[in-house]
Amino acid sequence: MAKAKVLSLILLATIVCFFQASVLRASTWVIGDVFAGLSGGLYNVYSNSGVFKETIGLAGSYGTGCAFNPAKTQLYTTNFSNNVRVFDLVHPHGLLQTIPSSGVESVVFASNGEFYTGNTTNPIRKFSSAGTLLQTYSNIGRSDFVDLAADQQTLFYTEEGTNVRRLNASGVGTQLTSFSTAGSNFFALRLLPPGDGSTGLMVANNGNVLRLNSSGAIVQTYAPGGAGQLFFALNLDPNGTSFWTAGLSSGNIYRLNIATGAIEVGPIITGTSVGGLCLLGEPTAGGGFGAAPPSSGCPAHAHGHVSTGAPGHFAALGNPHEHHAQHGTHLPPNSCPPHQPGHNALTGDPQEEVLDAAAPSAGLDFIVALNQDGVLQPAARGSVVQLFGPARGLFLDNQDQQSALGFTPPASGSPLYSTTSLPEVRIGGRLAKVLFSGLAPGVAGLWQINVLIPEDAGTGKTPVAITYEGQAVRSVDIEVR
Repeated sequence: MAKAKVLSLILLATIVCFFQASVLRASTWVIGDVFAGLSGGLYNVYSNSGVFKETIGLAGSYGTGCAFNPAKTQLYTTNFSNNVRVFDLVHPHGLLQTIPSSGVESVVFASNGEFYTGNTTNPIRKFSSAGTLLQTYSNIGRSDFVDLAADQQTLFYTEEGTNVRRLNASGVGTQLTSFSTAGSNFFALRLLPPGDGSTGLMVANNGNVLRLNSSGAIVQTYAPGGAGQLFFALNLDPNGTSFWTAGLSSGNIYRLNIATGAIEVGPIITGTSVGGLCLLGEPTAGGGFGAAPPSSGCPAHAHGHVSTGAPGHFAALGNPHEHHAQHGTHLPPNSCPPHQPGHNALTGDPQEEVLDAAAPSAGLDFIVALNQDGVLQPAARGSVVQLFGPARGLFLDNQDQQSALGFTPPASGSPLYSTTSLPEVRIGGRLAKVLFSGLAPGVAGLWQINVLIPEDAGTGKTPVAITYEGQAVRSVDIEVR
């Protein structure tokens, strides 16, 4: 028994290392990752907790503001130069497109994929989703950083002066009254929900960051790290309660709580100037603060809660920590399109399948399926299959303030965090018995479902249908033998 347990632990450690190495090789970007434009034109990529991941881009002028397209599949970067450079979400993050826009410093997207650029000594420009220039707003002077309101036509922008200005972007554009004149040297800005200015905005202001109310008056001042920072960047965090900023002079990056001003992450010391930031999954007014466009066809994520007091539906495998493959602390974002029929993470070469399952194009919630031995092999009828995916939509509290995505349960499995209700799972159309649903012990933000494959399930590639609290949850297919 002791020998078997030792072998089991060795196998578990090997699987953990294998998955982590695979993810590292794939350089997967996930929701919350931070991208920092540097003085040499490159971008450093950091996790949401401030851990350096990689450097991407092309050396050139000066890395400044950036943004992801609404589908979260492409990174648009700017560089104080004459073009917008577009990079692929998927490793090796190659250059996909170069879009001319002289003096470009910032970029912001509308929900339909069109985007606007702020252009230092030049007016704001509007582009189609394909990168075709649609409009140059020549009736205004220079622009700097730009944000688009939820109405999809009002632009809030700065010009490295005392004003936050506004522009109606319909047609050739109409200059509106300034939102605020309270600044000393305004740079990057972001509207707060609901994105129409009624709750104000955040703006970098040289020696500090300001929160302005609906009248444009200063209601809160933030100055992390003290004097000499020259705060240039400003972006909202996907958690909905924090913002990011960075010093052009200091090169330091911080995440702060909007309400309290407390420093949550940082300083992240880059060692060089930071001309702009962006985040994968950043909520923006123009993007609907994370809501998918009504016509997108992207299903919503499941919503639910986890607790140590949930029903103990766990029998076949005992403590999941002893058997499950703790394979991924870095899981890909949901990025539509929906699951392609026939996608399979149980068969073939394990490394190839893991990398395939981790590809954001899969558009899945549960991205890996292991048999009851914890390996990527076919699962027998009457045996247990283990499904894993990011714990998006699960919360530790009833107020939905503590996301399970950033939570790591004890590796011992004590206590065990289960969902407060069980999902319905069908394998090949047959109702399957769920033995466990909850957070995988010892892994950050990983949802695990253990389910018994029905004896009368079909064999071969078999679809898995999951419903949780009335919401469809997408999963890989499995191979049943």
